[in-house]
Amino acid sequence: MQKTDGQVTQEKLIEMLINVAQHSATREELREVRDELKGDINELHTEIKSVRTELKGDNDSLRTELKADNNLLRTELKAEMNELRSELRGFRKEVKSQTYWIIGSLVTILGILPNLDKIIAYFK
Repeated sequence: MQKTDGQVTQEKLIEMLINVAQHSATREELREVRDELKGDINELHTEIKSVRTELKGDNDSLRTELKADNNLLRTELKAEMNELRSELRGFRKEVKSQTYWIIGSLVTILGILPNLDKIIAYFK
């Protein structure tokens, strides 16, 4: 085919067909890449959700363990405090008893002192 005014030559037509084919192939490749990327994005979203769920489970598990440990420590601490209070009460009673004994002994000794001469004379 020869080129005339406004007409397309055979070479020009072949070149145009090749360009259209290349353009179509490029668009198809872009579609495939886009679809692959969408798939990758969806997989990443799924993985992120899975990791979040796992982390939430781990967090809940740790929180439960910490609460249990905290409650155990509180119970142990209360028992220890009650034991110490009991020991302190016993110590106070003992100190009070000894204080009364000391005071009684002092009163007895002070009561004897004025009459010490008479007591010594009695035993001579």
